[in-house]
Amino acid sequence: MIFLHGVLTLTSPLHTSAGTKGLRLQRDGHVVYKDNEGIPVVSTVTSPITVRGRFHGDLPVFPSSGIIGRLRRLAAKRVRAALASDNKTIPQALYYAYMSGHAPGPQLGANYTLADYESVNADMFFGMFGGGSLRHAARYIQGDLVPVTNVTIDAGLVPQKFADLAPMGAQRDVEPWQLFDYRVVRKIDDIGRGRDPAENVDLLADDERREAAVAYQTIPIGTPMYWRTQIDERTTPQQRGLLLMALHDLCALQQLGGKVHLGWGGFTAQRFRLVDGDDRHDLFDLRYDEEGQATLATTTAFEKLCAPCRKELARLAKKPADARQALRALLHA
Repeated sequence: MIFLHGVLTLTSPLHTSAGTKGLRLQRDGHVVYKDNEGIPVVSTVTSPITVRGRFHGDLPVFPSSGIIGRLRRLAAKRVRAALASDNKTIPQALYYAYMSGHAPGPQLGANYTLADYESVNADMFFGMFGGGSLRHAARYIQGDLVPVTNVTIDAGLVPQKFADLAPMGAQRDVEPWQLFDYRVVRKIDDIGRGRDPAENVDLLADDERREAAVAYQTIPIGTPMYWRTQIDERTTPQQRGLLLMALHDLCALQQLGGKVHLGWGGFTAQRFRLVDGDDRHDLFDLRYDEEGQATLATTTAFEKLCAPCRKELARLAKKPADARQALRALLHA
């Protein structure tokens, strides 16, 4: 089995919208189901959890779909840069094939051969991330990010080895329903409140104050979120290297989820390791400068694992016109 895992520790609130669900935040801080009272709540994504027959409520998670999309686009960005090293362009249909798995050529049912199928499997990008005219499945399985807590460890969702990253007496002992915070965002009407004289503004006839408030349900700062990716053993070193480089690019951004313009979704990556049978490869080091800013540095093991991918990207960049033509043939575009 080949898998990689680690922990993202939140440095700001994390939110992934799951709709309103009829919840309202009251003045006393309680969240209840009410029609007209309190501030409407935009829920974050959750998953019910039961451990040994006991229901623990809804567990806040970050959905795997959000990670898969980010990894795909970051990997595609690297491949596209190699294909455009001569400042030429690729067809928009191929762009969509890379970015979203769109089929640029004939759909399923066309006269494809086994050789076509094997060629796509061998491609550095499509052999790992899937998509294209044959609608290949990705050859890795990405799990949801789940909090590191006593409950998730007991459930087998998080290995015991990561338990020390949860603060003692806090995260490890809480129930899932306690892993929610609420952030209120308000839209203020300065004219309606008399703060703005509204010079050079053609005022509306009514005197309605145009304001609004909404409460976002978030996962709190400091929560450690466990990451696990299982990789198909049939993948090539080039394909695994591309996945690792996309992972690095994502972790270096240090941001996930919604409302990132408010500074939400910040995190630091810790203890990421690739496990391949009996081999263990630590991937990153987290380093802090004198200003206290965290920088993600790669290890020697990471660079060795990514070397086959870097070599393949260099080959594509050396003769990009030939690479683009081969890509069109590969995808029947």
